[in-house]
Amino acid sequence: MKAKALKQGFQKLDGGQVLDFVRYRKSNQGTKASSDFERNDRQQQVIKQKLEKFSAFQGISQWERVIDIIGKNVKSDILEGNIKQWMLNFPKLKLN
Repeated sequence: MKAKALKQGFQKLDGGQVLDFVRYRKSNQGTKASSDFERNDRQQQVIKQKLEKFSAFQGISQWERVIDIIGKNVKSDILEGNIKQWMLNFPKLKLN
């Protein structure tokens, strides 16, 4: 993985860049290895941002699109009805 300098603050990243960000094994200065705790913190930052973004979705058409995209890219033995119910309850989640 090639290091990419990110400026402090909000960044808009594509999927590959997000994976690079959460998996990066150097410190912010690139001088030492980052700890598992630092990588976990980065993963939590990404998950929190995604939860906030998904919670802001308005309208059933956007949720149907998300469910369709997930359905085409994820294999699971969870019943479709259960997934749809979870998705409908998703915006009610509390972030802390």
